[in-house]
Amino acid sequence: MSLPYTLVPISEEEKAFRAKIYGGPKTCMVDMVVAQPYGIYLPKKFEKIAEDIYNMKIRPDDVFMIAFPKAGGTWNQELLWQLSNGLDFEKGKENLFFRSPFLELTCLCGDAPAVPAMDDNEAMDRMMKIKQNSVQSVADMPSPRVIKTHLPLEMLPPNLLDTAKVVWVNRNVNDSVVSFYHHEKLLPVHGLTASFEEHAKLYMEGKTLYGSYWTFMQAMWKHKDHPNLKEIKYEDMKNDLKGTIRNTAKFLGKDFPEEKVDLLVEHLSFETFKNNPAVNMKPPKGSVPDEVRDQFNFIRKGQVGDWKNYFQGDFLEEWNKWIDNNNPDSAIPMKFE
Repeated sequence: MSLPYTLVPISEEEKAFRAKIYGGPKTCMVDMVVAQPYGIYLPKKFEKIAEDIYNMKIRPDDVFMIAFPKAGGTWNQELLWQLSNGLDFEKGKENLFFRSPFLELTCLCGDAPAVPAMDDNEAMDRMMKIKQNSVQSVADMPSPRVIKTHLPLEMLPPNLLDTAKVVWVNRNVNDSVVSFYHHEKLLPVHGLTASFEEHAKLYMEGKTLYGSYWTFMQAMWKHKDHPNLKEIKYEDMKNDLKGTIRNTAKFLGKDFPEEKVDLLVEHLSFETFKNNPAVNMKPPKGSVPDEVRDQFNFIRKGQVGDWKNYFQGDFLEEWNKWIDNNNPDSAIPMKFE
């Protein structure tokens, strides 16, 4: 099937502007395309995999985890993988990138080394193969597959929602943009030089990776009543992890005894999760100074309301007006603390 959208290259002028913000020589955040009419910004390499993604074969036992960047996707990936695999904590020691593939990873790696880089040579070779063609890697995986993507439903196979289960993970926009900024700063390949406020303004314009937060949210919201779609709010997961586990297991048609659920609660608790090397990756030894590596955490604070440390004064007022304009009368409910 042909794509329902067009990938439009950004202008040379916009590339020059982005090059001032993303100074890394191998970053993929400068030469980009925009999926129109959705306004979704993606690295140019997405052109090579767009049709393969849209036309991929969906299996009835697939679980797709769809989330805008930094909405708690990694946390939910682990939740969904464990529920789909009988709470196999031993097998879960394998790196999450191998157990639960990132569908469009190929377009995000650019010419930099594989992400995440790994100390083990065999694992690194495996990661390199996934980087070269992440869509084919997903196709080659045995069932059950738990597949991560940041793409909205409109850019995924049209039969997805009627064939498989889809979990939509969302987080309030304030905490999302803070986490997104730190994520981009964390990855040295990007060489992000923007301040938080500068990056947040780019986010407001829908010109950060994956485009507009609101376009994504609205695209997902219109499917909220579909029986194969479950919404998980990051804030609800923080406030009632066991309840989220129980509700999600029911959605997937799974049932576990109380003692097993308690083990999963502990496994997914923030401190345990942050100290789990299978999900909280670090650069390989020697690739960055030891003091930088020690501070490198893919899983950062895991807080609700951390945005209060970043938004102040006139910019907070400007930001709130932007929210009101894009989400009038809080049509899409959010929890900011």
